[in-house]
Amino acid sequence: MCNSFSKYFLSAALSFMILLTACNSNSAPEHENKATKKWPVNAEMKPHISKAQEQLTVFLDQQDTNFSSLAQELEVQNTALIESCTMKGAAHDALHDWLYPHMQLLGRLSKAENYEQARPIITQLDSSFLAYRKQFQ
Repeated sequence: MCNSFSKYFLSAALSFMILLTACNSNSAPEHENKATKKWPVNAEMKPHISKAQEQLTVFLDQQDTNFSSLAQELEVQNTALIESCTMKGAAHDALHDWLYPHMQLLGRLSKAENYEQARPIITQLDSSFLAYRKQFQ
């Protein structure tokens, strides 16, 4: 149990440090797209978000209950998302406003002890991705 918690804590701390330091250049515009009212996201980050959304959709569609595997898969995509960040400015800040609570949900899913605990978190993750699709291009 301690080893599992240590791995989770180390992973979460590393992801947070990468999140704070990786986002440093300006490959996405600093303003909201006026026509769509959605924030731009740099092209390097989009595949990781899309893959994570796909993984969650498959999990839900197949009525899977292996939430531990889902948590690991989503964490891999989240880490790659953070590592690929080159955004800056208002769009970057808007993405962080979405990403920070999303990361907290991933952490809670990783710590869930059974499917009954995981189920509402999975629903919240689905809602989080819906919010992403509404806010970002």
